[in-house]
Amino acid sequence: MSSEESKITQMGQAESAPAETEELVLRIPETARIPEGASFYDGPDDGRCRVIRPDGERCRAVRIRQSGICAAHTGLGILRDVQRFSQEGHAAKRAKVQARATLGITGRRAAQPVQAARIRAQIRADDYARAVVDEPLDDPDLGTIPRQQAAIRALELLYPQVTAHLEVGLPEEADGVSAMGWQEMQALAAQLTEQA
Repeated sequence: MSSEESKITQMGQAESAPAETEELVLRIPETARIPEGASFYDGPDDGRCRVIRPDGERCRAVRIRQSGICAAHTGLGILRDVQRFSQEGHAAKRAKVQARATLGITGRRAAQPVQAARIRAQIRADDYARAVVDEPLDDPDLGTIPRQQAAIRALELLYPQVTAHLEVGLPEEADGVSAMGWQEMQALAAQLTEQA
């Protein structure tokens, strides 16, 4: 639809003040997404979009002062490329659902702040990986030693050393060990593997 202008006059009155006249201008931008057969409301300004749909119902969205119509009808922002933004929104929703499933977070627990933070961290796992591994190694301002230290810290973070504490009852003397029978050695080995 081409750019149209329609001047609308509003009468605003305060109880004790004389009547004031404010001139409002309806400016329809070139990007507007006005339905075929729609008309425009020309009554007093109530802060709502002035588009009246073909079915006779007026748009209830808040108007933008500059144009007199709502953001959706101006065709600005998200509505410039509805399909792309829809795809991006669906992809973000799928990522969130997948992160919740990976972390085992149910819908009831997702409202807890810690769980919400875990979901966001899972969704941004690639960003964390780049920050921990790629950025320090690819930073041209970082010297050789700091770069090596960053690589070691990343490895320690990603592959932490595992320590195990075992308690084993062994004979104190070598003769006691050599005196152990086959079954006793197997029992000792089973005990070691269970604790590990």
